[in-house]
Amino acid sequence: MKIADKKGKLVISDFNEFDAYRMASKVENDGIDFYRKFLGSASSKEIAEAIGFLIQEEKNHLKFFQECLNGLRQGKEDPSEDNDLFESMDYGIFLPYENIEELEKLLNEPLKVLKLGQMMEKRSIDFYENCHKMVSGEDTRNEILRIIEEEKKHGELLDELVKSLNMD
Repeated sequence: MKIADKKGKLVISDFNEFDAYRMASKVENDGIDFYRKFLGSASSKEIAEAIGFLIQEEKNHLKFFQECLNGLRQGKEDPSEDNDLFESMDYGIFLPYENIEELEKLLNEPLKVLKLGQMMEKRSIDFYENCHKMVSGEDTRNEILRIIEEEKKHGELLDELVKSLNMD
């Protein structure tokens, strides 16, 4: 599976359902790591509660995608099951940062972190919308649609937090 950014949209070619679920799991894991790093430096109770909520949501999404991958493995052989490529792959969710570790320098700037969270949620939605069109099972497609809607709500929550910080 290849992922490219074309005019601000993620484009997937050579779609592979195994890779899509692995990539989605990585997106959710990275989101959990990102929000956990920020949680410790949250500048208000409102932000801390919102970030805690987002962490739990990302954990739920991660569980779903891991279950999809495991279910797919029950019926087919996974050609790259032992491949560690996804652990080190830059898939563009955290642009313009090379990796999540680079983000630590932003933790004392809540407005920048929240704006990055907005971008991360939008890029996740782009990825999931692409996957939704290509996955095989109708139940899975419906669940991905639900996750897309949740990711949109995450973006709205982050929008509200950004607005509240801009008003201070």
